[in-house]
Amino acid sequence: SEGVKIGSTFIPGDTNLQMPQYAMARSEDNFARATEFLPERWDKEPDLIKHKDAWAPFSTGPYGCIGKNLAYMEIRTITAQIVDKFNVELAPGEDGSRLLNKTTDHFTLGLEP
Repeated sequence: SEGVKIGSTFIPGDTNLQMPQYAMARSEDNFARATEFLPERWDKEPDLIKHKDAWAPFSTGPYGCIGKNLAYMEIRTITAQIVDKFNVELAPGEDGSRLLNKTTDHFTLGLEP
């Protein structure tokens, strides 16, 4: 079978490659100041991310986290409960357009046909 060259290393076909998420997330090759807790790297300081595809909190592919969709559903449910329980309204002078069009950290819900 065929293979692939990654950098200067040839990987023969039918070879399984694994890269631990823990190691990738803490590599300075992927993230500046990789070992520091910096949640702002995901919205206010994207220059701290060198390779965005190195972050896969639920893993990917056939071995991805079986609970990913459940976790997203829980986030949506909790958000809906908070909005329902409290008197939530836009700040004075806001019409919602900035929230809808300029939000940098959000989740979405869609239904398949």
